[in-house]
Amino acid sequence: MPAEYEVIRGVEEFTPWFLHETQWYLSEFGVPTCYKGTEVDLGNGHVESAELRHAFSQLQFAIPPLLSGRIGVPATSFDVIENTPFFFVPILVTNARLFVARSDFGIGRVETAAELADLSNEADCLLVDLAPGQDFFFHARRHLQSLMDAVKRKGIQAAEQHRREEGVHAYELPSSLAQRVAVAGDEVEAITNVSYLIVARFEYLSQLIQRVNEITDRVAIHATQKRPEFLKF
Repeated sequence: MPAEYEVIRGVEEFTPWFLHETQWYLSEFGVPTCYKGTEVDLGNGHVESAELRHAFSQLQFAIPPLLSGRIGVPATSFDVIENTPFFFVPILVTNARLFVARSDFGIGRVETAAELADLSNEADCLLVDLAPGQDFFFHARRHLQSLMDAVKRKGIQAAEQHRREEGVHAYELPSSLAQRVAVAGDEVEAITNVSYLIVARFEYLSQLIQRVNEITDRVAIHATQKRPEFLKF
């Protein structure tokens, strides 16, 4: 099934800008979604998943410091108008071939399979849906404490005032988001999704980045400082 998830994350909540396009994250990559992964050495038959889980975890744990740094810098260093939304995509790059289990995967198919192609379809990239654990949320809370200071600076103060004037609910203003994350790390999910990671073959990486750039450029062009109608209620 194509991924119906936010492959590219856009973070606008600490800026005076709004992203108006609503379809930019839905199925634009058409990549399969997976919920676990296993490494198989076809040479010796060795199977293991610990290193893969560790790689996914490391990539996920990099998101809170990224958010903290990217939200905090424009608050002080740039003019207010230059406090703009940003996009990011967590990508794990591999030189291994990627295979996704077929929809009819099961004991019966395993017993009759003669080769890997009988069990799976090869992919250039895929999406991993990995719900973070409590240790991640403790990590997020620790790294995002800095937002409490960032929201007091002129860039985000101006953004908060503007968003309030545009009718954004107080619960979704920068000061509230920062406070919520400072109290409970799982509130990072009010700022951005942290569950979805892309895994891509090295040979496909340049094509993937080109596609990401095309989408983010298109969405950024349509961003304005007027609140979209679909957010008004």
